[in-house]
Amino acid sequence: MTAVGLATAVTKIATRQARSLLDGPVSRCLGFPVLATYPEIRDRIYALARRHGLRPDWVESTREMRHLLLYDANQVVVARARVPVHRMDTDLLACLAHDLETVFGKDWME
Repeated sequence: MTAVGLATAVTKIATRQARSLLDGPVSRCLGFPVLATYPEIRDRIYALARRHGLRPDWVESTREMRHLLLYDANQVVVARARVPVHRMDTDLLACLAHDLETVFGKDWME
């Protein structure tokens, strides 16, 4: 197996484990089905930002968190959020959902 094949297999396993964890108690705790991985959250943010005419800008990154600013057409910050990268903690996901619901709507993570 090549290094790329191994990396792909590990990523698939990690995604499956994250989904199984988040599909059960976490989604019931939050009251809605949540996005399970950072790439899913990032892609949803990009799609919704494009739909609402906003420009996402990642201003700071750490190993665990990326800080997001959303700008409107006049370059005014309309929302700020901390997006978890690795540890998909229920509190962090709830905070993220709350931070961006003013611009994307209440159920944007569904």
